[in-house]
Amino acid sequence: MSNLIRNENTYYLKLLYVTDISENKISELRGSNSLRPLEQVTYFILRGEWQKVWYRNKYQNNS
Repeated sequence: MSNLIRNENTYYLKLLYVTDISENKISELRGSNSLRPLEQVTYFILRGEWQKVWYRNKYQNNS
């Protein structure tokens, strides 16, 4: 994640867009230089992807 932010910022922004991470969430994390914001962004991405899988499974299996 830190490599994307430092070296591939365009891809990082596309990843945030595709995974539907709000700008507000990212803005709240920008104030810190620690590793914690990177962990938070990774968590947001993984949680969003997990939610997609969960919804897909829930509604495809019940149809």
